[in-house]
Amino acid sequence: GYRIDLEIDPALSHTRGILSTANTGRPTSDGSQFFIMYETSEFLDGKYSIFGELVSGMETLAAFEAVSNQFDGPPTESLKLMTASIEVESANP
Repeated sequence: GYRIDLEIDPALSHTRGILSTANTGRPTSDGSQFFIMYETSEFLDGKYSIFGELVSGMETLAAFEAVSNQFDGPPTESLKLMTASIEVESANP
């Protein structure tokens, strides 16, 4: 496997629709696993690298949220993300 360093931008916050890397709690443990925010969770800011946001498909996020079991364990139904597209926005326009 591989690991990348934690990348924090203080201007970004974990709000609904944000994509962020999962890690083991160590600053060099980010990898390919990610999560999508259902709601604002400021306690994650500074601990996980934000790398994107949903620009469409909020209805899909709502459908995922409806079957999730986020506080008591795994989702109550199987959830699959079948397609995704990436739009790259230059940091230096």
